[in-house]
Amino acid sequence: MTPLLSAWIIGVITLACFLRPFLGLNLLLATLILGDRTAAHLFIPVLGRPLYMTETALAALFLNQLVTSRSLSKIMWPKAKSWRGLYAVSFFSFLRGILVYPLLDVLRDAALVYYSFFTFFMKRVLNQNFQRVRTISLTLGVATLLKAVLAYSHWHFFYLEGSAAGMYTACTLCLAFFTIPLWGDFILGYPVTIFLVYQMFVYVFRSSWIGFAAGLLFYYATGITLRFRLRDLASVTLICVSGFLLSVFVPNVHFTKAVGRANTEQLISAIHNGLQSPSTIPLTSPQRTPAPPTHTAPTPSVPSPISRAAEDNPVLAQMGSFTAGHESGNVLTRIWMWEDAAEDVFSIRIHPYENLRLEPASLVPLQRQELSERVGTIILDNEIRSPLRKWITVGYKPLKAFLGIPFGKKFLPPRTFVWMIATRYDPHNSFVSIFYRLGIIGLITFLWLLCSELWLSLRNIRELPLDMRCFVLGYSGCVLVFCGDAFFSVSLENAFKGLLLWLFLGLLQSLRTFNSATEGTLKKPTNPDILSDLGPASRRFLLRGIETTGAFLLSADHKNKPKTFTSPQKIGFFEVDRIGDVVLAGPAVERLKKRFPTADIFFIGSSRTLDALKGHAPVDHYVALDVPWLEHRGKYNPFRYGPIFRQFRALRALGLDAGIDTRGDLRRHALMALLGLPIRVSYNRFIGGKDLGYRGQWLTHVIDYPAGAYHRVEENTYLVDAWANQLQEKNIPYAPPARVTPRLKMSPGKLKIGIHIEANWENKLWPENKWLELTDNLRKKYNPELFLFTDRQNRTLSFQTAAAALGIHIETIQAPLGRLHQELEKMDIYIGHDSGPMHLADRAGCRVLALFGPSDIQTWHPYHNGRQAVLDHQAACPYAPCRVIHCRIHDARCVRSIGVAEILQRLEVMV
Repeated sequence: MTPLLSAWIIGVITLACFLRPFLGLNLLLATLILGDRTAAHLFIPVLGRPLYMTETALAALFLNQLVTSRSLSKIMWPKAKSWRGLYAVSFFSFLRGILVYPLLDVLRDAALVYYSFFTFFMKRVLNQNFQRVRTISLTLGVATLLKAVLAYSHWHFFYLEGSAAGMYTACTLCLAFFTIPLWGDFILGYPVTIFLVYQMFVYVFRSSWIGFAAGLLFYYATGITLRFRLRDLASVTLICVSGFLLSVFVPNVHFTKAVGRANTEQLISAIHNGLQSPSTIPLTSPQRTPAPPTHTAPTPSVPSPISRAAEDNPVLAQMGSFTAGHESGNVLTRIWMWEDAAEDVFSIRIHPYENLRLEPASLVPLQRQELSERVGTIILDNEIRSPLRKWITVGYKPLKAFLGIPFGKKFLPPRTFVWMIATRYDPHNSFVSIFYRLGIIGLITFLWLLCSELWLSLRNIRELPLDMRCFVLGYSGCVLVFCGDAFFSVSLENAFKGLLLWLFLGLLQSLRTFNSATEGTLKKPTNPDILSDLGPASRRFLLRGIETTGAFLLSADHKNKPKTFTSPQKIGFFEVDRIGDVVLAGPAVERLKKRFPTADIFFIGSSRTLDALKGHAPVDHYVALDVPWLEHRGKYNPFRYGPIFRQFRALRALGLDAGIDTRGDLRRHALMALLGLPIRVSYNRFIGGKDLGYRGQWLTHVIDYPAGAYHRVEENTYLVDAWANQLQEKNIPYAPPARVTPRLKMSPGKLKIGIHIEANWENKLWPENKWLELTDNLRKKYNPELFLFTDRQNRTLSFQTAAAALGIHIETIQAPLGRLHQELEKMDIYIGHDSGPMHLADRAGCRVLALFGPSDIQTWHPYHNGRQAVLDHQAACPYAPCRVIHCRIHDARCVRSIGVAEILQRLEVMV
């Protein structure tokens, strides 16, 4: 990669980390996963030493923290004792190191610890925003999948042989397994995870296999303990078995790698046969070719089909090498690593093969020069001139044992041996690295830190909502995957893998803060679609791309034809949403009939909501169209779109001249374009003037959203008037529909009060115990006739049972939409959530008191009752009105914090 491109990539990510830390962390994570070593080795030279991209991003996050909060104390000195202990031991190792070794070498080794600052930056940028947890999880999964797919392109920026690819895949799989309950009808997730399991095995890096096994054991252990659904456990088992069998029977030649043989075969042969002596040990590493046999080979037996398959398949071959135990080169070298670290830290000799070792202090000048050429500039223990500095750093044995070897000294065992690769002097085990650099105290502190973080995250796991529980378990499993990999590979001190553990811990800490701040959260699964996981900028970019692509795919007959009809005779009014949208569309249909009196009006809506408009608008024909995207779960599942195609053919047969959509919904734009309507009319923005990125390229008449804030009724009617003026070449000024202020009927007898305790969005619901308290106070104060309107028996039955226990008599009305309007006309006062029945009551002439949560009050308040009929606590939430189905902070305080006394006080004014 050219220096200019390297500097450009580093500059973009560093600038993003400084200006938009969350965006910067997502870019950094995606770049490291996709680029692997290529991306991690991007650096800026500073004083002759490389400053890697990970470190420039960390410096930018520090600067952002300093500028925005003017304090680094929470990051440099956290509250948890385990973190303080790790930082204290590390700082002492740093001070000891700079006494002897070059500062840049000391800082490079200190990356083992200072990468942990990413934990606190991750916690800070998430800022109790659960949406961001989903987003960064999506980044991890998409980048890993994209890397696996692009690996076949042979573009080396996206793939280099290295164990990091296997670890990324193992972590993604672990997170995917735990979040299976949130997939809903996302059936595409199953073949994708099978493909990732296949890729992880054909990478043939066994450290990631061990990490994956650790995560899988954790999944099954928690699944049995927490009683996961049998279907989920079976799905994970089937995914793993399928992926493994694919790797066995469909080996991928792109990822074959001979592991455990290149560096150690000659040495193992020497150990077993005693061929080497101290005088003949070369300092250069052996060649990567097998040593010739030194003993008579046994008579070969006829291999079985299974053994022949193992010889031909790298996955089976490496699986089989696990059974070799200490005879395996990988196992043996890792045992030597612990022995090397223990010999240096404890100043002892424990290696049994003395004839394979050389004392660096006894090297002749030629051998010392060769060692320097291979390792770089090093300072051996016997070359430290100052007795005091030598005593503080490496000379005092108890200090070395408890606090380790200081940063700055290369991992060069006290006795050099031949198996080491010329350019790689590292323990190849991150736990060995911690032990070597921080001693017994540092290793114990690090293990204490990991255990305490996992314990704090998992101790209240049963009490969490399902979506949060899945992510807590998933990232806890990712921590175990990383630890399993780190026990056999260079991970923590690595410039690209070292980031992951600290990001996972930061996510767990953030999820713990969500839990403590959201007591009382409803424990119901949430299943947001993929668009809800994207940030606003990413969503606009995606939708703009979809619209532009679709515009090219449209045939010539579907292009703009704005002047084909001056007076269309068949106009389709598309309102396929819910009850409230249909009710509020009535004035717009009246305005449409007024402007085009000779046209037939076809109202196209859901079969469940059409009755809400019948008899209240001049509609000539009602046409049912049930679109799957209204569902909260599986809205984009392709198997749900079968019935819509049959309705689609019926719609095309109507021969509509024009279609009008008042919502500004890209999906409706596509629907009208696919129907081949000559005239397609809509806004270029979504409800409330929200810019979602598209510009109406699939429309023939694009209406600019009017400046200012409008009610939904006014939005609908303005669109009709603006389009009619364009088509008829008139300039009739817009006038909003008249508002009729409801009055109390006060019919003979008791005051009639209707209540509705249900809503389509969970974070619109006022707590049931407060509804009970309200009805009890109404009974005592007004002695009214209470009516409970319902369309969902589960919540109503529990409420009726609790009300009966308090001696409250309440009559239940469960009527179809066509009769519901008549029942609401009998009410004096209606109390309910922001929902469709509230708009029905407003149209029926009731005095309405609406409890609002995440919705925009200006757009959705009761039209005839006005904004004074709304009660809300949106000021208590920093995100309100967020207009999202799932509360970002999981407590819906914008509606649940409304008090009973406030409602009673408002009712006094109304009565």
